[in-house]
Amino acid sequence: MNKRKQWLSLYTMFHPMKGYELVKWDRSGSFIESACILLALFLYIVSERQVTGFIFNGNNADDINVPVIFLVTIGTFLLWFVSNMAVCSFMDGEGKSREVWIASTYALIPYVLIGFIEIVLSNLFSIEASPFLLILRFAAIAWSILLLAVGMYTVHQYSLKQTLANLSLTVAGIAIITFLLILVYSLFQQVFVFLFTVYNEIMFRM
Repeated sequence: MNKRKQWLSLYTMFHPMKGYELVKWDRSGSFIESACILLALFLYIVSERQVTGFIFNGNNADDINVPVIFLVTIGTFLLWFVSNMAVCSFMDGEGKSREVWIASTYALIPYVLIGFIEIVLSNLFSIEASPFLLILRFAAIAWSILLLAVGMYTVHQYSLKQTLANLSLTVAGIAIITFLLILVYSLFQQVFVFLFTVYNEIMFRM
């Protein structure tokens, strides 16, 4: 049991029900481990752009903004977390914020690990191997989505139908929050331009 707790994220990757039950009922898992997973996700996204084999890489190595990638990576995860907690309160989910956070980060493990493997293989394989790498990518995404579903099922104590509804509403919530953030940003931008124009006009007349 102690080894499970020490390497709970990796244990959960292969034993999701038992792993997430430890998070739910035994308060296992740590924010430090979650932070390391998010950092690994950020490093993977940067590495995918910069280190992927040139045959499979359509990105310009010089056209990269690391701070923006970091903000988008962490921001997207925060959007998921906030949206899921909002849906959880609406659907009477039993998951606490700590449990949702840890369960969500643990679900990223397959995507990140297989992603790094894909980067290595992209530098070894020829273009004929692209279908295999594509299958690997879909497998990583499917595995992480499955872990996320099991995690929400366990921490919120939902039925299968409620879990699917929770995931769907969370995605919808992310879209709504993103739209509102863009709307607020646009509004503030227009207000700033208006105030700046007024200021310039006053200074010109003075």
